[in-house]
Amino acid sequence: RVDRHGAWDRGLTGGDGGGGSAVGARGISGGGRAAADVDRTTLRARLGIGVGCDRVSAVLVVRGVVRWAASRPRAGEATLGETITALLGDRPRARVHGSRITVAIGPHGAQVKHITGLPPLEDARALAAVVRGQAGRFFLDFGTKHLFSAARVDSPGCAWIAAFSEPVVDEIVEACRRVGLRIHRIVPTAVALRAAIEDDEIAWCDGDVRLAIAYAGSQLRSVRRVPGGADGAMAIPRLVSPLSRVAAHAADLLDAAGAAYLNDHGALAFRGVDVRRRPARSRRRLAVPAIARRYPLTGRMM
Repeated sequence: RVDRHGAWDRGLTGGDGGGGSAVGARGISGGGRAAADVDRTTLRARLGIGVGCDRVSAVLVVRGVVRWAASRPRAGEATLGETITALLGDRPRARVHGSRITVAIGPHGAQVKHITGLPPLEDARALAAVVRGQAGRFFLDFGTKHLFSAARVDSPGCAWIAAFSEPVVDEIVEACRRVGLRIHRIVPTAVALRAAIEDDEIAWCDGDVRLAIAYAGSQLRSVRRVPGGADGAMAIPRLVSPLSRVAAHAADLLDAAGAAYLNDHGALAFRGVDVRRRPARSRRRLAVPAIARRYPLTGRMM
């Protein structure tokens, strides 16, 4: 029997004869929207990593087909970084080396908001800097420093922006470095899930948090926290065809699968190049309060 608290540590294991998994290592074939969205970058191997509050998961996609997947609970005294390192230690190294790696972080470590009433700036990064200067007005306090995406401007004074817990990001990046992997981008789980489902809505549970997420085409339309959380069952919507054979494990794998298949993330990502440049950006950070003073915010969230 495949169990999220044990057998999935070994991922999609080989053959029909065991290894603890019901899905063979030869991969899952299929078409559907994911196949239609394939561009030249999907010919390169892609590794998606999903980080929830109680488990981490990984899905490896090669030429649009899932070749390996695994999930491991965050339990006991193991840190997030140790759990990720252990999970990725079982990866098929020949295929993962050189992969395009996307990490999806759940609401315990990433938030994405639609903010209105902002100054009508044309530069999306400048608009993001204004929000960073008064982030406490718009984002729940992680109890840590935040890292921010650029803004995705919908209309003058209205934009989407994502915030990530800096210690969570640092721990993920360091864990990947320990196993020789370099992250391409980090996105909120709400962004990644779009690439894994056919439906335009999903109720996603992560620990005691339940998110009602809606999409318009490939873009976020709304993200709301709703009652339910750990006490509510998570209904899995229709999946893109290549994921149909792992539908029984979607609650554990869907965020990582979405990260692996994600093509269009818009501005709502923290890029790997920004992760590597962060130590040299102190002067840019010091400039944020000045921008915020120039544009006092009257904004609100939707």
